[in-house]
Amino acid sequence: MSRAACSKKSSTGFALAAVLWMLAGLAILVASISRVSLELAERVHQLRERVTFTESAYATRAKMLYWLSATGATTNAYSDGAQAVRVDRTAYRAQEGSIVQMQELGGTLNLNKPNRDLMGRYLEICGIEPARIDSLLDALEDYVDADSLKRFKGAEREDYLAAGLPRGPRNAKLLSVEELWFVFGWQQVKPQLEKAACVTDFTVENSPANVNLATASPKLLLAAGLNEQAVKLLMDGRQLSNEEQAQQMQAAGIGAASPMGGIAGLRASRLLRVTHSEPGQPWRIDYTLRLTAQRDGGPWQIVGPTMAADPHGPAPAPPSLFDWPSQPPAARTNNAANVFSS
Repeated sequence: MSRAACSKKSSTGFALAAVLWMLAGLAILVASISRVSLELAERVHQLRERVTFTESAYATRAKMLYWLSATGATTNAYSDGAQAVRVDRTAYRAQEGSIVQMQELGGTLNLNKPNRDLMGRYLEICGIEPARIDSLLDALEDYVDADSLKRFKGAEREDYLAAGLPRGPRNAKLLSVEELWFVFGWQQVKPQLEKAACVTDFTVENSPANVNLATASPKLLLAAGLNEQAVKLLMDGRQLSNEEQAQQMQAAGIGAASPMGGIAGLRASRLLRVTHSEPGQPWRIDYTLRLTAQRDGGPWQIVGPTMAADPHGPAPAPPSLFDWPSQPPAARTNNAANVFSS
């Protein structure tokens, strides 16, 4: 083969290789652009879903506040004298796709005024080793009290420093449930409590001293001393009147349990933890709602609103879903107002 032919063949091979490299580069570029485009499209889709959820949640909140402002409290619900909404995390729908759940804070555990016996039993039900419970409660009480005196198994500033923790106890009330994880020893049990879905039973609000069994969760009812049969009857019978539920309990031979938390005349407090969600979506809006009919500036106050994606993923559909009462609230007579006012 002549030198010219070899040179021509070599040039052709080089050109072919260059073209192949260019094609490979273009393929990589196209793939990269496609990936970026897909990511952008997914982000736009998520943003639209978030905006739609937010609009629906705010519309639900407007209906909810309007209706609640004209109601009074029963043991486990708010009522306008004609319709009632339960405040024990029962799910309601006021807008298509939007779900609201309300937990009356009288049915939760106040971290700033811990009932040691009740909270100790509750932590054990949530899977915390009994040997750790006293130290957790001592550390919590040392954190929220105003002095620097250390309880037997508690922790004060020197213990935090020795453990390499960046901050000691504030010696003041917790400002949020999330602050609990700064208390000595509680960070270590956080995964267990979250996995057992026990954190939702905590509050830092000035809730009533007596736990309202009519709105408490099943775990909290067990911690309060009820057996599993009594808990099931209380949970299944929350749509009944107090008299009907009491008769049901007595018929089952459970005379000691009371649908009113053992306190005659106990009613749901005007403090609510509100959660907005949508099945199949991870977004959640949470806040504390204070219904304050006598407060200057309006009949309600929203405290600590947050919006975030639930770390557990998209919200499942609730086992039961009720429609929000019709608007506007039913007209209440003076007698009805006296019966249902808190």
